[in-house]
Amino acid sequence: MKKLLIASDFTLILCFNLFLTKNILASSIMAVSLIIGFYSFGIYTSSVIKSFNTSLVRMISGIMIAFFIVFIFIFVFRLPINRFHFLYNIFFVSLITFLQSFFYRAFYNKIPTEKILRLAYDDELSEVFQEITVATDGHLKIIDCPDDPEKVFLEENTTLLVCRGKLEDKESEIVTFCIEKGINVEYLPLYIEKYLYRTPVEVIKRFPEYYSIAFSESKVNFSNKVFDVLISSLVLILSSPIILLSIILIKLEDGKEIFFKQKRYGMNGKIFYVYKLRTMNRVQENGEYVDKPTKIGKILRKFRINELPQIFNIFKGEMSLVGPRPDIELNILFCEGQIPFYHIRRAVPQGITGNAQVLYEYVDRLEKETYSKRLSYDIYFVKNYSFSLYFTTLLRTVETVVFGRGK
Repeated sequence: MKKLLIASDFTLILCFNLFLTKNILASSIMAVSLIIGFYSFGIYTSSVIKSFNTSLVRMISGIMIAFFIVFIFIFVFRLPINRFHFLYNIFFVSLITFLQSFFYRAFYNKIPTEKILRLAYDDELSEVFQEITVATDGHLKIIDCPDDPEKVFLEENTTLLVCRGKLEDKESEIVTFCIEKGINVEYLPLYIEKYLYRTPVEVIKRFPEYYSIAFSESKVNFSNKVFDVLISSLVLILSSPIILLSIILIKLEDGKEIFFKQKRYGMNGKIFYVYKLRTMNRVQENGEYVDKPTKIGKILRKFRINELPQIFNIFKGEMSLVGPRPDIELNILFCEGQIPFYHIRRAVPQGITGNAQVLYEYVDRLEKETYSKRLSYDIYFVKNYSFSLYFTTLLRTVETVVFGRGK
C-alpha cells in the first residue's frame, strides 16, 4: 500500500509540474523533493492517512522541507520555477492529501483479512504478536496451526508462519504439506521486520543459525560515510546560529561550563569521547546528589539540539550520523550481563540518531525491559545495514526533531 501511494503521488506530481514548467529536470526535482518531504514526516503511514487533520499538518511540514531542497537546486541549476509554481503545488498536493484520506477511510474496512497460521508458537512471543496485530490495524486473523497437517484449514489469503528455526518432524510435515498445497509459507524473522522494524531477542533465540550468519562480521558502508561528511557539513553550517544562541543561553542561565564531555564505546568497542551542549545540573535532594535538567536544557533535549556538537565526532570518523547510540561503560556492564546478544549493536558505526531513536521512546532508565526493546530496534538496523535504511532513518529523524518526540 505504501509503495503504491508513493508511486502514484510521484507520478501525479511529476505530470502536474511538467504541465506547469515544460521542464523535465525541474519537474523531477519538485516531485522527488515533495516525496522526500512527505516520507520524512510519515504521511504514508496508515495512522496518518486516516486522519485528514494529521495529514494536513504533516503535509505542510513536508512541503517546507521539499521547498527548501528545491530552492537549493534553483540556485545551482537556475531552474524555471517561480513563486506561482510553488503556490500551485501547495494546492495540488493538498487536494491529493484530502482525496487519499477520504478514499482510505472509505475503503479501508473492505481490505480482506489475512489468515495467519502460527506454527511452533509459544507464549513468550505473545507480546510480539500483539504488536503485529496493532501494526496491521486488526487486518490479520492469527490462530495456532493444528498439529495434524490434514487438519490445516485451506482457504484463500492464508499464510503459514513458522515461529521456530528447528522444527520437529510433525511440524516439518506441516510446512511440506502447505508448500505442496500452494499455501504461502513465511518465517518469523522477516515477517516481524516487515511490520515492526525491529528484531526481538526472543526471535533470535529461535533462529540461531539464521542470525549467526547475519551477524558474522562487522559492517561498513562507503556511501554512508560519504553522506556523513556531506550532510554533517550542511547541518553544521545551517545550525551554527542555533548552536551559538544555545551557548549564550546556557552561559546566561547559570554561568557554568557549556559543553559536556563523556566517554563512550563505539564500533567494536572502541573508546572515544563525545561532546554535547550541557543540559543538566547536579543538585542535592534529600541528602543525595541527582542530575536535574536546566530550563534551557529541557528545550535543547526535547529537540535534540544538545546533540549537535557530536558532528565533530563524525568528522573524526568516530561516529556516523545514523546508527545505534554509543553506550557509556555503566550501561554496557549492565546490559551485557542482563541482555543476550547486546554486543551485536556495536557491529556497525554508532550514530547520533538511529532506528531506536526514531521508532522507540527515549530511554533514560537503566532497566532490562526498556533496553531489551531498544536493542531490538538496533539489531534490526545492524541486520539490514544499508544506505537505503540509513537515508530512511535520516528522514524519520526530521519528523522526530520537528515534532519534539525526543527528550
